[in-house]
Amino acid sequence: MRAPIGSREVVALRALGTVSDELGWFFSVDDGRRVRPQLNKASESQLAALLRVPKEVLASQSGQERVHRRIRRWLVAIREHDIAVLQAAYGPRAWPRALCRELGVFTGIVVRLASAVEWPSETWEQDKLEIRVATRLDAAFAKGGPEVFAVFRTAAAHLLNHALGAYVAVRGQTTAIGGVRL
Repeated sequence: MRAPIGSREVVALRALGTVSDELGWFFSVDDGRRVRPQLNKASESQLAALLRVPKEVLASQSGQERVHRRIRRWLVAIREHDIAVLQAAYGPRAWPRALCRELGVFTGIVVRLASAVEWPSETWEQDKLEIRVATRLDAAFAKGGPEVFAVFRTAAAHLLNHALGAYVAVRGQTTAIGGVRL
């Protein structure tokens, strides 16, 4: 049985554990616009814990770059549309708190869907538009509750499931450092 449109249980997400962790890390150090990660000691430890790899593997910039390149290779092997969905879901943004609490990982996707009519070509204009739309959605949510973006939530769930499925199909059972998943 399908959940009602405004329900929080529209579809189950495919990503669990390590896959979500590695995408969250990757897009926090590389929003898809830069080529090399900029990691410090804190993000090195965070990455080791998230990806469940020995800290020694990430002790050097070359180790971090190797992990980064491998994740990037997996991403490049899927459709650009799916990469954009994953970036919207896992890229760090300063969204309104109430919106994030309500939508969780779908927040960035819902904002992009709500922005689609006006989508500009320049990246800096896209960023500004997303903030404006997120602010409008947050205000609408405060007045009307979760029903104001129910259609977007359903679409976001399907888009994210598809993108995660594509990523996992390319990624397989290996870890970002090349071994079999622990």
